[in-house]
Formats: sequence, C-alpha cells, structure tokens
Amino acid sequence: NEFNEIQTIRTIKVEELVFWTGLFLIGSSWENFTATTPSTSGTVDSGIPMNIVLRFFLGAAVMIACGAGIFLVKICYYYWDGTPLKDFLELIGVSNISILILDRNQHG
Repeated sequence: NEFNEIQTIRTIKVEELVFWTGLFLIGSSWENFTATTPSTSGTVDSGIPMNIVLRFFLGAAVMIACGAGIFLVKICYYYWDGTPLKDFLELIGVSNISILILDRNQHG
C-alpha cells in the first residue's frame, strides 16, 4: 500500500504552478504587455482592449517557464535529499523485507 501511495506523488503540483504563474503575471504587471498598445510603465489605460491571442501565449509561456523552474528545483532537492521511492527502498532494505517492484502496470 505504501508503494501505491508513492506512485501518486507529483513532481509539479498544480496549485503551486498556478500560484507562481499568477504571481508573475499579476504581481509584476506582466499582463499589461497584452494590451493592443503595450505599455512598460506598469499601468494600462482602461479604455485599451486586451489582445486575447497575445494574452493566451504570454500566460502559456509564463506557465511553462514556471513549470520548468519548479521541476528544476525539485530535481535539485531530490538529488540531495532523495526521492520518496528511494527512501522507501532504503527502508525495505534496512528492515530486510523482500519486495518485487514491477516496471509497468499489470506485469505479472
């Protein structure tokens, strides 16, 4: 049962990704770059419409960049601290228990 719980662990959590994406887009006023006449001053006149296509691609690019950043941080963390699967395998080895871990679902 412990191994089944370990398999559900995600490297990138959706809540964390949405938080960082919103922080960069709204917190640093990057969403103002999606106006039809972009402004680098940080404020956009409320009468200027937003370009929907540019807004989508800016949001997607920021989300991909945040996801890559989170992934790299988690990989560095797992390098020094170890993954939950490695911790589980070390626990099995120390307690001298035999276990068979199959590489794919429904093998055997």
